[in-house]
Amino acid sequence: MLGMIEAARAPQVQALAVLAIGYIYVCWARRFRATVLWVGVLLLLLLGVYQPDPEVASRWHGLAHLFSPRNMNWNVLMILAGAMVVADLFIISRVPALLAGVIVRHLKTVGGAALGICAMASFLSAFTENVTTVLIVAPIAIELARRLEVSPVPFVIGLAISSNLQGAATLIGDPPSLILAGEMHLDFLDFFFYRGRPGIFWAIQMGAVGSMLALWVLFFRRYKGPVVPLKLVRPTTWFPTWLLAGKIIGLSVVPQLPGHWLPHGELYANGAVCMLAAAIGLVWYWLRHGPRRVLVRLLKLDVQSVALLAGIFALTFALRRTGVIDQLATWIGTVVGDNRFLAFTLVVWMSVLISAFMDNVPYTAIMLPAVLAIAGRLEGLPAGASIAAFTDTHALLAFGLLIGACLGGNISPVGAAANIVGLGVLRKERHAVGFWGFVRMGLPFTIAATVPAYLLLWLVWG
Repeated sequence: MLGMIEAARAPQVQALAVLAIGYIYVCWARRFRATVLWVGVLLLLLLGVYQPDPEVASRWHGLAHLFSPRNMNWNVLMILAGAMVVADLFIISRVPALLAGVIVRHLKTVGGAALGICAMASFLSAFTENVTTVLIVAPIAIELARRLEVSPVPFVIGLAISSNLQGAATLIGDPPSLILAGEMHLDFLDFFFYRGRPGIFWAIQMGAVGSMLALWVLFFRRYKGPVVPLKLVRPTTWFPTWLLAGKIIGLSVVPQLPGHWLPHGELYANGAVCMLAAAIGLVWYWLRHGPRRVLVRLLKLDVQSVALLAGIFALTFALRRTGVIDQLATWIGTVVGDNRFLAFTLVVWMSVLISAFMDNVPYTAIMLPAVLAIAGRLEGLPAGASIAAFTDTHALLAFGLLIGACLGGNISPVGAAANIVGLGVLRKERHAVGFWGFVRMGLPFTIAATVPAYLLLWLVWG
């Protein structure tokens, strides 16, 4: 009995128990997710899991250790917060709605217009928040269906799953991309070309081509009615568009500057660019609309996502500190042995399956350190090898994890927030879609997107 009590007090068991409860809640609940995670973090803090020195009783010491830049990735949190502000200003400028209208006007059939809207949503998701993209563009898709007197279900579902597609393509596309960048110290350009080879961006583009072909052949080709031109939306301003472009240029240029120009640049360069762009945007909005409207916009931002990601970082640090992630990597390593292709295949398709039903942010945060540890063992590197020791195997497995985690969410209606929002839009239009009704489109779309990306990654990095 005493042995069982002592085992329950072990830091690994405590970290696993808190993570399991928090993980299950985050994956299935839609409210108070960040709050629940931080309650778990507070519990682990009180239990002393975060203490750098077990002999030091002060909980403040553990708190300072947790929030140090080495353990809490402030650069990633700054990127996410800054990108949210700029993306919000871009969306309310109505430029995305204008782009959708222009695309519709230049395509001859309703099916072609629907595919064009999905392609545009896919492109925007590389730079903006997916849910907002769906809310902005969905009314245009519904209007297309209404004019043809057909169901809007395939149009809106196609839009939702397309908006999830390109999140893994760039540094600022989705939280899993930020997690990868933080773990491997990647900058904006590394997603395009990493160590002289094509990066994950090009694999996602191959997947985009496959998925758009699947949408056309299986769902949109039969809508051959002519498009009635929609009234174009007039943008309220072009400033957020130029601000977004400037932020992207900054993310490309600033991390390449000489180190003496940027003290601690490796830790904060990308985050500083995004926060500076956000500050410029808010000052511009203040001068244009006044402080009250700025406050309204700030209150509408998804602050919960920033708090959620910070909580996930905190719990992942607990798993690292207690050795849980090393044990997970050892277990997976025994399954794949020294077979790189088997390891890569397992990581990609296991991630696709799991992320079809669970949130990809905590999954990526937990699995990425384990996947990198597996890559290190395949290469015969010592545990805890530095970033300079990262090899092609690290890139292969890490990119494979990101592809599987981000694309797998398109399979089911609960796999991504954009899917849930898209179905909510359809419900308001009195079109109820069940689980299998969504899977009917989501599954072939996901397979068509994942297979080309999977093959390209293996050809380049395998």
